Order: sequence, then C-alpha cells, then structure tokens
Amino acid sequence: YFYNLSDSSAGALSVPSHKATVFEKIAAGESASRAINAVSVDLTVKAGEADVATLEKVELKRQSGTSVFLTGTAGKYTAFSVQNKVAQ
Repeated sequence: YFYNLSDSSAGALSVPSHKATVFEKIAAGESASRAINAVSVDLTVKAGEADVATLEKVELKRQSGTSVFLTGTAGKYTAFSVQNKVAQ
C-alpha cells in the first residue's frame, strides 16, 4: 500500500535496483495498492521529481501487507514504511 499524505500532487514509489516503478503520480490525499511477490528490496519514495527517502531492505512478505507513507508539506517531505498487522 502507498499513501500520499503530503501536499505533493505526484507521490511515487519505485525499486531502483530493478528499474521498476511500483506507483506513480499518486495525488495528495490518495492511496493505491497492489500485490507484489515476496522480496526484500530498497524502495525510493518521491514527491514529484525529487527523491524524498530510500527505505532500505523493506521486507515484502507473503500473506502480509506493507504500507509506505509519504508525508509533509511545502517541500519538506519524509517517508516511512510499516508492516500491517491485524489484531485478533
């Protein structure tokens, strides 16, 4: 899952080592999701054309979700990821 909680009109998430874009041009306040095979990768988060952060060795696991968040305003952006959990 990718959440653009910033004021950037074009949040993006990519995997540079594989030259792959996972999400592009996700508008401010919007989100997107997709299924991806299990892998450990470095993810790059962008706001427009600017790199915000590289999230190193993010573990994408089978039967589990990972959320990546882009936050911030006025060009001061940050990004982080969390493993999704369900309490039973």
